[in-house]
Amino acid sequence: MRIAVYWIGKTRLAGVASLTDEYAQRLKHYCELDAQEIRGGRKKSAGRPEASAAGMSAEEDHMISRAGRAQVIALDPDGK
Repeated sequence: MRIAVYWIGKTRLAGVASLTDEYAQRLKHYCELDAQEIRGGRKKSAGRPEASAAGMSAEEDHMISRAGRAQVIALDPDGK
């Protein structure tokens, strides 16, 4: 089984990188894990990120395109 976890931008929470590394080490015995940060895009002059016609940011579109035929599960920080 292959699990890919992608997120946009760096976190402001201390220790998240070390926890990500720890869980990657634990999971490598059971599956192939690909955990990567997707670099955040630049803001437009109006202060809004660039978005596709579907309303997704360029980063979101990039993550979905990388998924291919995989099952995609999106998590929202606001719980929506």
